[in-house]
Amino acid sequence: MAKKISSDFAILDVKAGRADLAKRISRGERVPVTITGVIDTVHSRDDGTSIEFSLSDVVAVERATKKRRAP
Repeated sequence: MAKKISSDFAILDVKAGRADLAKRISRGERVPVTITGVIDTVHSRDDGTSIEFSLSDVVAVERATKKRRAP
């Protein structure tokens, strides 16, 4: 069985709703989301702590009902 994937951050390229989201974030609001897509590219080298990957074919970005913490 493969190990679970964990991450401390992600960058999301927002198209629809970007202006509204930017206003909300600039007011200090935090917006929990769940992103569903496909990891398909190694984006960086291993720096001894992590490796960055690209996520494409994003099929859903949904507002999460509560914040989930990675194990």
